[in-house]
Amino acid sequence: MNMKEFFPPDAKIRCIPDKINPRVLLMGSTLKNRWKESALFPGFRQTARIYRLMMRLKVTIGIGNTIVNDAQQSLVKGFVSDLFPDLCSMVGLIGTSGPTQKLTIELWDKHRVIGYFKFAEKPAARLRLQQEQNILTSLPERLGPKSLKFGNLQEGLALVTTPLVGQRVFPSVAPPQKVLQLIRSFPQSKPQPMEQHPGCQMFSQTYGGEVEHWLRALADREWPVVFQHGDFAPWNLIQTSTGMINAIDWEYGNKEQLPFLDLAYYILQVGFFIFHWPASNAK
Repeated sequence: MNMKEFFPPDAKIRCIPDKINPRVLLMGSTLKNRWKESALFPGFRQTARIYRLMMRLKVTIGIGNTIVNDAQQSLVKGFVSDLFPDLCSMVGLIGTSGPTQKLTIELWDKHRVIGYFKFAEKPAARLRLQQEQNILTSLPERLGPKSLKFGNLQEGLALVTTPLVGQRVFPSVAPPQKVLQLIRSFPQSKPQPMEQHPGCQMFSQTYGGEVEHWLRALADREWPVVFQHGDFAPWNLIQTSTGMINAIDWEYGNKEQLPFLDLAYYILQVGFFIFHWPASNAK
């Protein structure tokens, strides 16, 4: 994807960490705006947080790589103009390279974030974005963002959502109580026997005999069918100014899954990526 096509013509775009391998691109024209917009640059480990702070300070004071956009039009502005006529600035976050890579753009008016735009071009990434759209249209609004627009754009798919503004949840192996409350609030239906449970059937079809002994251990009771986030980790959880925690990035979501998988995923992700657990700790 050509990143320039998403930004306005003649825009002055600042790149973090550099213009050769940019991760975040922003348009802020003032010190204050560049500081606020650069908050999209990710970093969760201690060393990554220090590096993130350095990069944010650097771009805020105007040091670093800058390009002037030579694209003829903005794909984003054309797609969201009916939703956000007061759009003033954009901040782009380029996803990790690979089959499911996506582009996320934070949309700003003069003072605040007013929405998010996501774009997927590769086949696997388009499937993930379609799945996120399917989940968001069924999810209670208090649990995540609301889908505002979804459709084809050039050679890919685009999704626009409402903003969830706040701070990422601090990573800890023991999930905070509010994170546990969020998991418990995901929609669920009445319990079903294991042999009829769609989550159990999915695991059996996908993994076969590798998981049979685990599933048998759960067969002595019925289990509810629950919504699963699928990528439930601190970097996908936002604590708003009201103290509520909401989940973003639902592209791995599932409407018919076994309970508590998100909790296990959260602990394993934090343990591995933040605290460098060995694989044996997952047992």
